[in-house]
Amino acid sequence: DVVSGTVLVWNLRPAGSSRWAAMMAERLSLGLITHLNVAELTSPAIRGPLAEPGAGVWCCENPQVMQAAARARVPGTLVCFSGNPATAGLHLLTGLVAAGAVVRYHGDFDWPGVAIARRMFAAGALPWRMSAADYESAAAGLPDGQALPLSGRPGPTEWDPRLSSTMTAAGVAVHEESLLDVLLADLL
Repeated sequence: DVVSGTVLVWNLRPAGSSRWAAMMAERLSLGLITHLNVAELTSPAIRGPLAEPGAGVWCCENPQVMQAAARARVPGTLVCFSGNPATAGLHLLTGLVAAGAVVRYHGDFDWPGVAIARRMFAAGALPWRMSAADYESAAAGLPDGQALPLSGRPGPTEWDPRLSSTMTAAGVAVHEESLLDVLLADLL
C-alpha cells in the first residue's frame, strides 16, 4: 500500500512555493518531525523538486538520532529511514538525489547496517562518518561493558574497502545511537 510505510523528515525544504512546501516550513516552525508516505511523495500537490540543487541532506538509520536532532532544533535537513528503508524512504532518497541535493548517509556499524548502507550508496547517497577510521574511533569510545559482539555475515564496503576488514578484526558492533554527540555536532 502507499500509506503505511513512512520516512521521517526534519527541516525538509522543498524547492518552490507550493502549498506543500509552505506546509513543510510551517511544520518546522512548530518543531514537528514529519512522517511522509508514498501517497504524499507521489501526490500532484508536490510541484517541483524535493530540494534545491546543492542542498545538504543528512540521513540516518535510527529514530533516536532524529529525536535528538529535533530536540536540538538542528538547522539542517535530516531524514531517518528507521532501519531498512521502506518504499517511501527510497522514493524520497531518489527524489532528493534527482533534485541535485547532496545526500549523506550514516547507519549502524554492524553487518545489517553495512547492507543498508550499500543500498543507500547505490541509490546515490554519500557516506557520512562511515569509514574505517570512523568505526575505529566509535568502537574505541564505547563505554566498558557496552560493546556488543559483531554477528552475522560480513559484507563488502566498497566506499571504504578497509572498513569491512577492520570491523571483522575488531568484532564489535557500534550502533548509531551511541554516536549521538558526534552526529549532532555535524548537524549543528
